[in-house]
Amino acid sequence: MSGAHLLMLIAATLAFALVLVVLRDRAALVTVAVAGADLEPGAAFDRGSVDLVELPAAVSQLSALFDPGSFESESKWHVVSPVPGGAMLRSSDVAPGSSDRRRLMSLAVDTDRAVGGVIEPGDLIDVVAVRDTEAGFVVTGVTVTFVDGGPSVGRSSVTLTVSVDPGQELRIAEALATGDLHIVRASGG
Repeated sequence: MSGAHLLMLIAATLAFALVLVVLRDRAALVTVAVAGADLEPGAAFDRGSVDLVELPAAVSQLSALFDPGSFESESKWHVVSPVPGGAMLRSSDVAPGSSDRRRLMSLAVDTDRAVGGVIEPGDLIDVVAVRDTEAGFVVTGVTVTFVDGGPSVGRSSVTLTVSVDPGQELRIAEALATGDLHIVRASGG
């Protein structure tokens, strides 16, 4: 075997090894959606609203991130909590369906009746009303889109802006007028 043949064999072996390393590393990547610009609650959201980037599959927040493959199963989406441009999109930041059915409303609640004020945008909450000695759910699984106040800013109350379906806003408004409200945090964002 001549020196030229040996050199070609070594080069081919190194090229093969390099291809294996690159392919193995590509398998360890996952595609995530990043907001192409600031996304505001209520806005329509589609594939054109995001940039797709590849990150290592070991990203700790991966399970909470929006799956870009979801665009294949649902064509219309809307934003339910503010997302700054360039931020990775969480599943809790968007919801399927057209935004024209959703409404935003705010409700002020004492922090001691709102999980101590430890509520963040993207959290799902249940609203409970107490009238006399009777308690009942007003709405369940409502997405918080904005939080103002609470103990972190030295206030004894917190104002929650929530995304509701038609009809839910009327039940919440009635409960605000006729009873004491309590907030139950159904899930964290």
